[in-house]
Amino acid sequence: MTGEIRFCPKEMTFDGACPLGTSGQSCFLEFLDRLGASAMPMHCSCKDLASVKKRACTCDVVCGAT
Repeated sequence: MTGEIRFCPKEMTFDGACPLGTSGQSCFLEFLDRLGASAMPMHCSCKDLASVKKRACTCDVVCGAT
């Protein structure tokens, strides 16, 4: 092991729509809340799933973070 941190994409679904203008930030905060700071979420994006009144958040997190 080299001690290098690897990041993997992770998607989670939440209630509601993506906030205007800050969609990546809202997903970042949701991931922090659910996974903790050790997951180190980054490069977050939000996509509305209007038909089911939910939003899909995708962030890169430390591989293996639950």
